[in-house]
Formats: sequence, C-alpha cells, structure tokens
Amino acid sequence: MHRTALAEIADGHVVASSSLSREFTRSREPKVLMSTLRALETKGLAVRPPRRPPGC
Repeated sequence: MHRTALAEIADGHVVASSSLSREFTRSREPKVLMSTLRALETKGLAVRPPRRPPGC
C-alpha cells in the first residue's frame, strides 16, 4: 500500500488538509489514508510543506 501511496503523492494526486482540528487527505483512487501518509512521513519518504498564511 505504501508504494501505491508514494506513486500517488509523487504524481500530485494527494492533498492533506485540516478542518476543525481534524486532518484528512483527498486523493484519487486508490484512496490514500491519513495514517498511511503519516507512516510515510515518519519514515522520511513524504514531506508536507509548511502551511502558508492566507493571502500569501
């Protein structure tokens, strides 16, 4: 599953967001779960850039 998730991330098909203090991902099929994204981040295989303030 991690290999598929990495391919989706590399292709730009995964977006991580948060709302009401909850994090979630949006992706095409196959669905990439937030837990998978976190696991890849822990292993140093995926990085989320810092959020930019609104209007930047």
